[in-house]
Amino acid sequence: MTDYKEEQNNEVEALESIYPDEFQREYDKVFEGTRVTVETFMTWKAKFDAEMAALKSSTDISIDGKKRLTGKELFLADKTLNESDLSFLGEGDTAVAVDETLFENLDDLELDDDDEDDDPDYKP
Repeated sequence: MTDYKEEQNNEVEALESIYPDEFQREYDKVFEGTRVTVETFMTWKAKFDAEMAALKSSTDISIDGKKRLTGKELFLADKTLNESDLSFLGEGDTAVAVDETLFENLDDLELDDDDEDDDPDYKP
């Protein structure tokens, strides 16, 4: 693959040495563009603002044609939404039994301290 790329680069360099003016003109075209004047900018801005307004209005309206409410507006308008999550939390069918004796004698628990795995540069 690099052979093909080198071959292409060699061809371009050969053509550039034969036609330097053409290459310079093509290279300069890259940096040329539409000159911006006050008039061209104002026409572009009016067109851009119209596109943005159309896009904004299309996203603000839901499928049925009404304006959609934001999340904050929904919670301010409907107070039952505040308690809806709490009702889901209270619907637990079974209570979880915790055996507290498992946590009483944690001092007797033998945990391996692998100090050699720690960072040797760490100084507490």
